[in-house]
Amino acid sequence: MNEKCDECNSEVKEDPETGELLCKDCGLVMNDSVLEQDGGNMLHGDNAQSETAKNSRIKDTELEGTTFIPDDVKGGAARGLWRRLIKHQARGRRGRKVFADDVMEQVKALGLGRDVEIAVKIVVKATLVAQTDEAEFQQNLGKLPLNEIRMVKNAQRTDRERVAAIAAVMTAANFNMIVQCRLTPFISRWGIKRSDCNEMAKRMKARIVRMRALGRINISTCMRPSARRKANLDEAMKKMRCGLVENSSLNETQVRGVISGCVKMLIYLGEPECDSATPNERADMLVASVAKEVSKRLGLTGINTCIANSLELSTGGVCQRHKVLRKLFKNEDDGL
Repeated sequence: MNEKCDECNSEVKEDPETGELLCKDCGLVMNDSVLEQDGGNMLHGDNAQSETAKNSRIKDTELEGTTFIPDDVKGGAARGLWRRLIKHQARGRRGRKVFADDVMEQVKALGLGRDVEIAVKIVVKATLVAQTDEAEFQQNLGKLPLNEIRMVKNAQRTDRERVAAIAAVMTAANFNMIVQCRLTPFISRWGIKRSDCNEMAKRMKARIVRMRALGRINISTCMRPSARRKANLDEAMKKMRCGLVENSSLNETQVRGVISGCVKMLIYLGEPECDSATPNERADMLVASVAKEVSKRLGLTGINTCIANSLELSTGGVCQRHKVLRKLFKNEDDGL
């Protein structure tokens, strides 16, 4: 280094650790302002080109800060590689969802509860996500239902997601992971075919049976959320009681008789245990149907509308459901 000290005109040297220029004789620091120019993130000395400071703003992430422009590459093969790199970079940045993730979003849209979502997620992971050794054990694992979803003809991706969601709920119920759910309203609302759902559920079930035989999946049965079911029934009973109390045509004794009769009827039906005779009934509709039967046996008339309104149900819907469940009531002898 040929620089001289500004004070004594002696030779200066560079400190290898700080990068300062120091005079050998008088100790004058020639470039003390350089330390603050980079915020303290610059390294000096032999390792200056290979290391960065701990607080460096350079991020150690895949493809971070890199932009691929395929137009800069003229060759066909290289340009195709460049395009694939762009695609992978975009997927990594936005956290791209796969088909199984979209199916779980559809399951959540059903609003069947957290317990159902947990059980269905096990089914979705087993049937819509390929195993790491899928190709090697294809003969034992069988076809992946994810690929078989193409059996749904003339449908958009959203329709296939919904078919897979309904089929996954059916499959979870078939393995007694959850209680049977009434899925007809959802199938009708979404405009999908029940036959497609049944066929997909059949293939999902076959896949899980094979995976269980190989020890790839362990399903615990009888996972019915009885506590949640009981809470839903209690809430429906509370709403109905409030509606009956507000009805001026009933006295306190009659209201108490309807409520106690409903409790006895629900116990007779096995609610909310796993061996219930009505495992697929909505709690509010079941309570309304039972209350209609109890009021009929007690000789109380004109309260069906009050019962339906208190539970935010239609009177016609309660009557239709009561007709279906009536065969379960007729053998019950509770002394009403």
